[in-house]
Amino acid sequence: ARIRAVIGPPDSMLAKIAHATGTDFLAEGFADRTYARDGSLLARGESGAVIHEADAQAAQVISIIEDSTVIAADNQVISLQVDTICLHGDTAGAVQSALALREALHSRGIEIKAQAAP
Repeated sequence: ARIRAVIGPPDSMLAKIAHATGTDFLAEGFADRTYARDGSLLARGESGAVIHEADAQAAQVISIIEDSTVIAADNQVISLQVDTICLHGDTAGAVQSALALREALHSRGIEIKAQAAP
């Protein structure tokens, strides 16, 4: 079976390889992870790398969706253009976070839907 799409970091080597081989690529952003100034994720072992508060997760996702930006760990606003959002199921409180995120998005008129390959 043909791979429909590969999901990974925007502007990554994985994205370049996918595009070069004709494989659809979906850039992924994260609700529950903190970004470095270069657009990479802070390593999970670093302090503040995981965002646990549902309201902070929602604010980050709304910023990504509406403005294509995210506030990095050093408080710099960086560009982040993505096609899909990930909320890690293994982050503590993930179910409650997903429910709160859904409510925050719906209250702003942002539709949640399954992402089909481009």
